[in-house]
Amino acid sequence: MPNSDWMKYAGLASQFFITIAVMLFIGWKIDSYFSIKTPFLIWLLPLLSIVAILIKMIKETNKPSK
Repeated sequence: MPNSDWMKYAGLASQFFITIAVMLFIGWKIDSYFSIKTPFLIWLLPLLSIVAILIKMIKETNKPSK
């Protein structure tokens, strides 16, 4: 079904943005809880999640279509 392709990519994009937003929030909360002057985790967690999501996207988009 050709219409399912755009749904797959829309789902991947929404996962991408939601994960980044959640990781930003978690990093912000942890940095404020520990009173860290340099916002270390607010940068680190989203960057790690971007790497993980890109690996997942590459694996899912390289799967052969049924």
